[in-house]
Amino acid sequence: MKLETCTDEGKLEGSFTVKLENTGTNGGYRLFNERGALIIESSLPGTDEFTLTVPGGNYFFELFDESLCNLPQSEKIEIESLNLVSYTSPTFLSICDEFELTPQTSQNLEFTLTYPDGSKKFSKAVKASPFWKKEPTR
Repeated sequence: MKLETCTDEGKLEGSFTVKLENTGTNGGYRLFNERGALIIESSLPGTDEFTLTVPGGNYFFELFDESLCNLPQSEKIEIESLNLVSYTSPTFLSICDEFELTPQTSQNLEFTLTYPDGSKKFSKAVKASPFWKKEPTR
């Protein structure tokens, strides 16, 4: 089982691998979320091992044979989710001159600001305070 992971571009889904004891088994599989909604339904791939990629959450995996009868059990699968980060930045900016924008958070995060010309600036976030306001300079 592989947990969700973070990259510079965002979050990658987790995955789990199914290993079949008997190769050449005909039938299929279903994956349901914890509310019972069908997420994936497919025929078995004809190999003894295959991997499914899904977002973090709790799932139930079922195998079924050619006659669509479920095989002995439904297996609970848990893919651990990564928590979202929390930060604030102004929703509206009215700037008349230069302005230093620094996101605020209570978490230990680093931010990358990418300018229109493609150049980048890296910085750590400022600890959030309840009243954050930056007045434009005149």
